[in-house]
This record gives sequence, C-alpha cells and structure tokens, in this order.
Amino acid sequence: MYFITTKRMLEVCFSAHSNIQYRTCFVSTLYV
Repeated sequence: MYFITTKRMLEVCFSAHSNIQYRTCFVSTLYV
C-alpha cells in the first residue's frame, strides 16, 4: 500500500515537470 502510494505520488511529481515541486513531493514521500 505504501509502495503504491509512493509510486503514485512520484508519478504526480514527475508529471508536474517542476524541479521545486518534484523536490517538495520527494521530501513529502520521505516524511509521510
């Protein structure tokens, strides 16, 4: 479940194509 959620969040971050948003999402996945 956690893996699927992380994968989904990463997909959303990559689709954003924004370095700042990507970093924010990446940090969020680490702390959530």
